[in-house]
Formats: sequence, C-alpha cells, structure tokens
Amino acid sequence: MRSLRIDLSGLAEAFASGNAEAAFYLDLETGAVLLVTEETRRDLEELRTVLDDESATSPADLAAALEDSGLPAWQIETVLEAYQVEAGSGERYLGVPPVDSRQAYRDMEAFIATVPNATLRERLRRAIQGRGAFRQFKNVLNERPQEEQRWFAFRDGRTQQRMLEWLEAEGIEAM
Repeated sequence: MRSLRIDLSGLAEAFASGNAEAAFYLDLETGAVLLVTEETRRDLEELRTVLDDESATSPADLAAALEDSGLPAWQIETVLEAYQVEAGSGERYLGVPPVDSRQAYRDMEAFIATVPNATLRERLRRAIQGRGAFRQFKNVLNERPQEEQRWFAFRDGRTQQRMLEWLEAEGIEAM
C-alpha cells in the first residue's frame, strides 16, 4: 500500500460534491485535490484551437498562449491544472468518483432509521418518496435544527467511510 499525505478535507468535499459540470482529481504526487470544470476544459480546447495543432501543444506553448490570452491569473492557473490533469491522467492524477445519487438516497434512508422521534421519522420517510426527495428531506430537517445537525454529521461520516474505502481499493493509505 502506498502512503500519501492527502488533503483529506478537499477529498471529502470532492466526494460530497454533486456538481455534474465538474470533475475532481487526486494528485498522486502531492496529495492535492484538483477541480476541473467543464468551462475550464472548454477554455483549454479553445486555446488549443488558437495554437492550431493540438498534438504539438507543449506546456511552454500553452503557458505562452495563456499569458497572451488576457485571462486573469486564477483562470490561467486553472487551465494549466486542467492541462496537467489531462496529460497525466492515469499516471499522476486519479479521478475521484462522482457522487452516486443511489448512495445518497440510501444514506437518507439509513439516517431516518436512527431518528428517535416517530412522528419526524414518518415525515422524513414520506418526504423521500417520489420526485424531489432530496429537497423534501432537507426541508423537513430544516424545521428541526438539532436533527439537521445530526444529519450533517451522519452524512459526513458515511462520506468519510466511502472515501477511505476508495483510497484503500486504490492502494493508497492517507497520512
């Protein structure tokens, strides 16, 4: 098993994120978690079009083109990160699995089973039936701040467990 100092809070955020317009990657050298949005990928592709020959685009060519692009510094950095992820995908960068809505739904079901108040437990069960289950669940919990806080801790614990299982399956021990 390979030991790696990992930004665990960043990785937990990646595991909890439900953003379909973005992907997260674990840097296997630094332990950092990188976010690559669809917008950043489009910026990278547009830049390659300007450079004309995608196969000849070197990091130096890309950096020079980015400097001339007029993009703000933070955006230049995100495009360079997207390039690095693309170039090192499978070797240096490991894609973090996207949130599975079925797992999130099962988390809600498991939490409901722990609710001591029978009335609230039944309201939550009804809330997750049919369309808008996640929103309805949150709305019911929003009325009970203590239970809502308990839900956040429960959900975070389940996310942490999935994250650690994923790391183990990838042969990585977090330091």
